[in-house]
Amino acid sequence: MLLQNKFSFFCSFFFTSFFVLSIFTFSPSTEAVGATPPTISYDPYTYENIVPPNGGRSAVNGGKLVQLTGANQLPKLTATYLNDGSNDPWKGGTVRFHWESHVKLTNVLDLVNITAQGFAFVAIINLPEHVSSSDVLKAIDWNNAYLYIAGAPIKVTSGSLLSAGSHTLRFGMGSWDTNTLLADIIAIITRGEFNVDDIPLQFDITANVAKMTENGDKYDTSPNKILTKGRLQPSVSKKAVFSVDFYDSNNIIQDRMFNSILAPAAGRFYPKLTGGNLNPGVYAFSASAEINTWNSYISPSDSTGKYNTFADTTEYVDGNNQNLPGSTNSRTLTMGLSEGRFDQLPFSRFDRVVNYFTGKNVTQGATLTHTPASTSGLNQTANIVYSGKDAQGGLLSPVALKVLEQYKLDGTVLPTNLTADSQWGKLLSSASYQVTANWSATELKKGSIHSRLYSKGTQKLATGWTDQLFQTIQSNNGGVNTATSTLTALASGQYYFDYRLVDDVLTNMYPSFAYKWQSEQAGITTLPQITVANFPSVSADSQLKNLSRQPETGDPCLLYQEIRFKKM
Repeated sequence: MLLQNKFSFFCSFFFTSFFVLSIFTFSPSTEAVGATPPTISYDPYTYENIVPPNGGRSAVNGGKLVQLTGANQLPKLTATYLNDGSNDPWKGGTVRFHWESHVKLTNVLDLVNITAQGFAFVAIINLPEHVSSSDVLKAIDWNNAYLYIAGAPIKVTSGSLLSAGSHTLRFGMGSWDTNTLLADIIAIITRGEFNVDDIPLQFDITANVAKMTENGDKYDTSPNKILTKGRLQPSVSKKAVFSVDFYDSNNIIQDRMFNSILAPAAGRFYPKLTGGNLNPGVYAFSASAEINTWNSYISPSDSTGKYNTFADTTEYVDGNNQNLPGSTNSRTLTMGLSEGRFDQLPFSRFDRVVNYFTGKNVTQGATLTHTPASTSGLNQTANIVYSGKDAQGGLLSPVALKVLEQYKLDGTVLPTNLTADSQWGKLLSSASYQVTANWSATELKKGSIHSRLYSKGTQKLATGWTDQLFQTIQSNNGGVNTATSTLTALASGQYYFDYRLVDDVLTNMYPSFAYKWQSEQAGITTLPQITVANFPSVSADSQLKNLSRQPETGDPCLLYQEIRFKKM
């Protein structure tokens, strides 16, 4: 019974390790992003630890585990990918594997060989060409790796997994692979569910994706390999296929030297080969599974080309490297308002999906959205997140586009001939008067200047002067512009002259940023003051009486004055 338990534990542990390695068997890449996408040539497959170093022998010592082949007894493998909980479907997280099978221990009474040699089986895990054995080994979460033999949990350790080549791993449960085998066998045998003729095995293990891909893909040309670093590996087919090949005791050979004390590498079990090559189709019991992955990414771009002003040597799409400023996954759109606000542009204008392997634009058929739909406001950078699915419905990693609606708010207008020339401000007769003003505004293309009058005494808008068009603006010289308007005859009295620059773009798109009346910016009493009075005309030899009138009302002053003008 003890030997039988030991055999069961070894078989179960082997399957578990094999499944963990299999998780990383992905479809091979063919091309990568670049000016001329190169043909992918990852490190070739090389092998080690699959041939006995001292020669093999057909006789096998150890616990002989044989795969059962009845209904629901053959190996089964399932795999599930869970991301890190963020809104990126391929970022970090874990790949979780569940493997189960049924084996039997055929030499349960051979306790001497079982305890001395361990369990006689080999598991070979084949990795895809773009995943290295070292990357897989560092990604396994050993703290949460367990093999269940007849329901008894056994902690899986790194001692049972070895590199078998550049993209291959091997798993074993020989006496040289673990130092807790005897104690584990005793724990299993003491369970009432243990049956040497049908031992259920279950393996649950996780691999940390961020650790596995911390160096990114070999052919990722994006800055700091941002497209692939820390993300589940891409695949041409968008499928990540992995398998576990289990060689039971009938399909292995053993190294001729088996004294693990004198020769630590001797005695190990190795898979039977055909012509020096692995042949799992003949000698192994295989289980495979697949998980979905990705082959395309979102790369915002202006479909009109207007804002694609940056020649980015790290990202070519259809052979063209004209992109939005910034870098892959960190593009910036700095736009004016000549075409409207960002949310007024065509919704899909900046949508673009690129095939990672071919560098081709594959936007057609994809369904993208972006949130929020509008920016945070004028001259405020907003992160607009693009997300969605490719043309086949595959999830895409979201990308933030930094959008800035940039508009210089430097508009000014100032009357130039209403400067005060008396204690009552600018003195005007009741006749019409031409007012001139200077204005400037860097961004303004079309607009106008408006004016209005306040009665000085009440500081309320004068009747008929609440908002008058001063001049329409149809052109802008980029510097200081001049405007003129005729101030029609006014009734005698005192007034404040108010004025305002109007930019049609601001008024229509961002009313809250529209230029305000001068009185709203600095106060009514700071405005140019106008005094209108009915001043009599004076000849060279005239003698005048009652010349002066009250400026506020136009009535004669109480003080009588006589002024004689003499001809010079």
